[in-house]
Amino acid sequence: MSGKQPKTILTDQSASIVNAIVKVFPKTKHRLCHWHIYVNTAKNLSCVFHVPDQFAKDFGKCVYDYEEEEDWLLAWSGMLNKHKLTENKWLKSLFEVKEKWAMVYGRHTFTADMVWTQRSESMNRILKRYLKSSFDLLTFFKHYERVLDDRRYIELVADFGMMHTLSVLFASVEMLQHAEEVYTPEVFTLFQKENTVIGDYVAKKTSKSEMVYEYNVSFRGDAQEHLVKYDAANQTIQCSCMKFSFAGVLCRHALKVLNKKNVRIIPPTYNSESMEDIVIFVTFREIASVAAEHIKLTLCADEDAVELLKKLEEKKKELVRANKWMPHSSEDKLVEEDEDVQNVRGIKRKNPIERPKNQKDGPHSRFKGVLEKKKSWYIKIIK
Repeated sequence: MSGKQPKTILTDQSASIVNAIVKVFPKTKHRLCHWHIYVNTAKNLSCVFHVPDQFAKDFGKCVYDYEEEEDWLLAWSGMLNKHKLTENKWLKSLFEVKEKWAMVYGRHTFTADMVWTQRSESMNRILKRYLKSSFDLLTFFKHYERVLDDRRYIELVADFGMMHTLSVLFASVEMLQHAEEVYTPEVFTLFQKENTVIGDYVAKKTSKSEMVYEYNVSFRGDAQEHLVKYDAANQTIQCSCMKFSFAGVLCRHALKVLNKKNVRIIPPTYNSESMEDIVIFVTFREIASVAAEHIKLTLCADEDAVELLKKLEEKKKELVRANKWMPHSSEDKLVEEDEDVQNVRGIKRKNPIERPKNQKDGPHSRFKGVLEKKKSWYIKIIK
C-alpha cells in the first residue's frame, strides 16, 4: 500500500481484529459490519428479536435512521425501556462501541455507502468460483491467473462503455445532462436516482444569513425533516443526512434545495475529481496497447516515458517552490473483511451476485467471464 493507510475498514466484532487495526492502522476509521451486528443481536436476544413486538424494527431505526446524537440516545433509551432490556449485558456492550456501528456516528465517514462486508461482491467469493482446496500449487496459480484475466476483461469493457456510450436520462433537464458529463456511469445512476424523486419532497425556508440559506426538507406527508444549508457565495451545500460524506453522492434533499434556488448544474465541489484522471488513464492504456505490438515500439514508448517522467518531476519541483503544489487527494480506500452472507431480519442490504449458471464442477473447470461468451465482440473492441 506504499505506506498509505486505508480511510475506512469494515470488519466483524472480533477483538483480535480490533486490536490489530489500532496498532497497524491508527489513523484508519474502523466501522463494524451491520450484518454481523444484526446476526449477533439475533443470537443474544432471540427471545425478543423474532417476536412480533417490533424490537427488530426499533433496533433497525437505531442502526440507520437518526441524524442527531441526542435523538439517537433518546430512541435507544426508549427501546430498552419498551422491551424491558435496560440490564441486558449484550446491549450494554453494544452501546459501548456505538460509534463504530450506529449511522448517527458514522455519517461523516466515507464508506462508499457500504455498511457491511458484502461477501457476495468480494474477491473471496469470486476466487471460490475458480479454485478448490484440492488444487496443487501449480494448478492454483494457473486458475488464479484466469481470475485476474477475467477481471481485467470486465474492467476493459467497463472502461470502453464509459468512454463510448451515453447514459439513459429519465428527463431532459440540465442538471442530469451535466451529471452525465462529469460522472462515471455508476455514479450517474446513483445521482439520477436521487434527482428523480425531488418532486415528492417539500423544502421550507427557515432562515437566511447573508448568502447562506437554510431549508427544512421532508417527504410529502412525512414528519421527519432534514436540515439543508446552501452557501450561494461558495456554492456549497450541506444536508443533515450527510449522504455526500459517506456515499459520495449528493442526496435528494440537497438536490431539492439546488432546484429551488435555480441551480442547474452541479457545483464544482461535487463534480467528479477523477474525470481528468480517467482521460489520462485511457490515453496511457492506448499507448501501452500500441507499444505492445512490437519490441521496437515498446522500446520507443519506454524511452519517451522516462523523458516524460523527468519533465513531470521538474514541473512538480517548480510548483512546490512557487507554493502552488496542491496534489489531488488520494482516493478513499475501503478494506473489507469477508464473512458468509445470510438474510437477517431488518438489515438493509444490496442484491447479491447470483452464482453463474455456466459454472461446472471439476479440477480443470472455471467460471466463464462475460467476454469469453462474447469473444468475437471483444475482439472487435480491441481492434
